[in-house]
Order: sequence, then structure tokens, then C-alpha cells
Amino acid sequence: MKRITPFLLTLSALLLAACEEKVIDIDPGDIEKKVVAIAQVEADSTISLRLTYSRFFLDTRPFAEIADATVALTVNGTASAASVNHDGGNYTIAYTPQPGDRLALRVDVPGRGTVTSETTVPETPVAGNVRVTYGTDTYGDSTLTIYFRLSDDGSQANYYGIRVRKEDTLFHAYNYNPYNDSISIDTTFRSYYTQFSCKDVMITDNTDLALVLNDGTVTSSWLPFTDDKFNGKDHEVAISYNIYRDYDSYDTWYENYEGQYVDHYRYSRPRVFVEVISYTRDRYLYEVTTNSYSDDFLSTMFTEPVLIHTNVNGGIGIFAAVSRTVIELPAE
Repeated sequence: MKRITPFLLTLSALLLAACEEKVIDIDPGDIEKKVVAIAQVEADSTISLRLTYSRFFLDTRPFAEIADATVALTVNGTASAASVNHDGGNYTIAYTPQPGDRLALRVDVPGRGTVTSETTVPETPVAGNVRVTYGTDTYGDSTLTIYFRLSDDGSQANYYGIRVRKEDTLFHAYNYNPYNDSISIDTTFRSYYTQFSCKDVMITDNTDLALVLNDGTVTSSWLPFTDDKFNGKDHEVAISYNIYRDYDSYDTWYENYEGQYVDHYRYSRPRVFVEVISYTRDRYLYEVTTNSYSDDFLSTMFTEPVLIHTNVNGGIGIFAAVSRTVIELPAE
């Protein structure tokens, strides 16, 4: 008869214990809640602040709004403005920041103490000498290559972003009746950010968010970068953008028992804007980490966790400013 050694018995017990199913009950309500403060701070724009309580990451209930907070803003060391609560946890601060302003936020939440944060509004980015070249790609779509010079302040580290915004007007003609030759017209205005590409090594070497294609092109609808490669220099930036053919007019005809029904769309020539954004370091890190989190969340079990950047004391969130220069491209 074979003997089973104590070692094998111990190993078998460990393996059985490892396979034993255990259920751990977690009540999301027992998790400590923190004050979350998310502020939109931009030069020449009113400050908007969103206040909620944090929640457990498996809790699917809506975030609890904080509607009874007292919010105060100090500008350059002087008390400036208090907030007006206008919709639950949404607060508006009646002050329009200017480049160079030093802002200090104080939020008092009954029973939760005080939350504070500080930021300095960055100078408006200097972008000029704009020129555009036009072309056509292999699909017949119009292409633009946009050049502009970005002047970087060499006395400090700077953080930038580029976005391309497109605005167009959609004329929608519908309910055409051939018997009385009547037609109804509806006009819709649309404004949205769109993708563009960039091969500028001085920029693409300083971003890890955008999609890098095989030819070295970085394509994105938002391109964040630092001045590491051109600190203190006047650098020409070049990005490419496609205007697709869906902006031509087209018609779709339908038949019904009364006659003909027409669905007719006509797009105006879109207006294209390049936004050059200057971030504080805190705002840049917040934008980069939140985008990385959105891209990586649950995409793989082996993804490194992303820690969202925060600069709020006594809670979590972001109170950090941006400034921007908007360049409207000349019409073709």
C-alpha cells in the first residue's frame, strides 16, 4: 500500500483552500466619501464649479450633489467673489479671470470641513504667421496643411494643446409637395471638434495620448504636448486636416401616394478654427491622466492603473486654469 506523506497532505489542503469560494459583501454606503471639486477655469470666461461626493467604483448610483456649500474666490490676494448656486451641485463664480491672475478657491461644506486649491491663469499663447496650403487626397477630399508659429517663453516650462474646431450650417429642406410647389426649410448650426494629424517631431515626441500611425503621423482630435524640444524658441507648427465630401449638397427622393417627398441637405462651406491652448501644469496633468484613464479603463486586465491628477486640498478634483488663442483659417 502506498503511503501519503504529511507534505502531500498539507499541499492538498492548501490547494483545496485556494479553490474555496468566498463571498465578501461590500456596502458602497460604508465607503468614506470625499468632496469632489471640478472647476472650469479659463481666461475671459466665467468660472464654473461642480461639487459632488465621491463614490465607490462599483457603485452605479448617481453622484451625490453638494448643494449647500459656501464657495469663495480670492484674486491676487484679495477676496473677490462668492458663488451663486444655480442647479444642484453646479456653482457659478461671478469673476472673469485674466492671464496672470493668481486665484485661490475655498469651499466650505457643512459637516465636511474646508476644501481649498490655487492656480495661476497662464498667459495667452502667442501663435501667429498663419498660412494654409490646399490639396486633394486620393479619395478626392480637400486637404489643408496649416502652419503657424508658436512663441515659447523660455523662462518656464510650458504645456500646450491643439484642437481643430469645425463649424457649419446645415440647410435641411423637407416635405416638398409638387402639387403646390411648397417646401419647408430648417437650418441647423453645428460646431464640433474633429481629427487632424501632425508629423512635427518636436511635438509628437512630447505626447503619449494620440494615435501614432505607421508613417509616424500622430492623429487625434486633441494633441497635448510640452515645450521640452523647443523651450524658449519660436517654432513653426504644421498640422494636416481633411475636409470631407459630406459637405457637398445631396438629394434623396422618396415616393408616396401623394406625390414626391424630398429630403434635401445642403451644407455651407465649413468654417475651420485652430485652437492653441496654454495649460498650467496641474491642468495639463489632469487632462492627460483623465484621457489615459478613459482609454485604458477595463480595456485589459493587465493595464497599469491610472492615477488621476488632483490639486484639491481636503478633497479631490481639479482647480487649474487655461488660456487659448483661436485662429480662424482663411476660406479656400
